[in-house]
Amino acid sequence: MFPLLALTLPNIQIGHLQPPEDAYKYLSSDAVVADGVTREPLPIRDRRKLTFEQATKGYPNPSGARLAADLFCETFVRRISRQPASKEKIKTAFRAGNEAIHKLNLERVPRPDYMVNDYFSCVAAGWSVSNSKLSWGVIGDCGLIIYSRTGQRRFETRDQVLPVTRHLNRIGMDLALPKNRKFFRQILRNNPDYFFNGRHVSYGALTGERTAEHYLECGEFDLSPGDLIVCFSDGFWQTVRHAEFFQRVYRDSASEAEQSFIPFALGLARRDQAKYGREGTLVAFKFTKE
Repeated sequence: MFPLLALTLPNIQIGHLQPPEDAYKYLSSDAVVADGVTREPLPIRDRRKLTFEQATKGYPNPSGARLAADLFCETFVRRISRQPASKEKIKTAFRAGNEAIHKLNLERVPRPDYMVNDYFSCVAAGWSVSNSKLSWGVIGDCGLIIYSRTGQRRFETRDQVLPVTRHLNRIGMDLALPKNRKFFRQILRNNPDYFFNGRHVSYGALTGERTAEHYLECGEFDLSPGDLIVCFSDGFWQTVRHAEFFQRVYRDSASEAEQSFIPFALGLARRDQAKYGREGTLVAFKFTKE
């Protein structure tokens, strides 16, 4: 197999105001993308009437979010590359990455306040291929999508965070308010026992807490020659489902794919920042049978 794309594009509006927090790593048959969970700038602010410059002033640089994302990617690839992949090996690699973040937080954030002093953490998507079988795992709002050689969508994971944000919108909880951001991190994150009106409402992130493993989704998928395998961070959720995405990426070489994809993605971001313009990372491979 060979990679057609492996890149990060910054937030189209505020990428120059805060450090990048996505990370990725790949080998010939393994790939992983991680998105560091956004930190709280100083001082803590009500963001409802702030400009982008005001909202990001005092943002930590370097960010602990990027440290967690880099650490997870390195740990995942090191662990998964040791032996043929399987669903259980994916689970083991995610657990190893989460444990590495736990050790980082013991040193750097031993007593979190869920605001400025929140855990260093990330969400992630990763996969490995062995004997035409793809083993995959996701947590949070990173994802995986597979297209056939003719551009038909064969498989995709779900956004685990979307139901939670929709719930917050329904009950009118505005995350621009500091108290609501703290609730989102302290109560809704990695808390499988939280229910609202009888409904389970929570999400997972790799903070080093063992409860994060409750949210890890893993599986296996039988690949066909020519399949396009893409893992991505949340900034590309809509881009990888765009009607033109496949034809922009599915090229004969990595240089052709990059020259086609980057102007396409940036054009979408300029036209609709909210939908396409956040920081995004993806790794795309064309599967060739071993």
